[in-house]
Amino acid sequence: MKIAAYVTEDGRLTTLYERGLVRIYGNGAGPWIASKEIPFEVRPGMTLAEVKSTLRDVVDQLEDCRVLVSAEVKGLIYSLLQEEMGFHIWKSQGPVLEQLDAVAGLEADLLFRQEQAAVDTAAEANCSQGCCGERGGGRRSTCGPATEPRLERIGSGHYRIDLAGVLQSDPNLNSRQVLIPVMKETAFETLEILCDHVPRWFSRALVEMNLRAEFDASAQGLKVLVSPNH
Repeated sequence: MKIAAYVTEDGRLTTLYERGLVRIYGNGAGPWIASKEIPFEVRPGMTLAEVKSTLRDVVDQLEDCRVLVSAEVKGLIYSLLQEEMGFHIWKSQGPVLEQLDAVAGLEADLLFRQEQAAVDTAAEANCSQGCCGERGGGRRSTCGPATEPRLERIGSGHYRIDLAGVLQSDPNLNSRQVLIPVMKETAFETLEILCDHVPRWFSRALVEMNLRAEFDASAQGLKVLVSPNH
């Protein structure tokens, strides 16, 4: 596996808005080993076209690596990498080599969940109208929401939902069934989603609903903070 880390010259994780190096790590032979360093800098006053061109120059040198860990995940540069260039970006701090193991675990889980979501989506597509009742033996179908989401109000206009906990407690639910109604029907300033991966449909839904998201990953899981685009 390959993971790119954005670091300062002395090896600390930093934000893409600071001058630094994109350092590519691989662990094909066991331990993480740095194979390439790519200088990167976005200067004040650069136009959007110049920012995109600078990013593409770096991305071209990353070859097939589309996983990045840095000290930040929000802002224009990160949005371009995620929405237009297909990157998974994880926010972390601390010794780089320790963070790589955590990110690799989160990426492996993300891949598994995406594959499972594809199976669930295919099952829903094959579900005929009216199937969301009881079938043979009284077993409930998976094609409709089974329970109300556990939405927690943590302040005026601020909410939290433990998506991972909801899905674990009811395996008949999937992430779309839980989150879409909440994101569409709740008047929120911020919606904090606790999960272990970003659903593959999530980025498109944000665009459709005029929302934005910030991502904060750790070894304990992923926190996604959703808010309206004002």
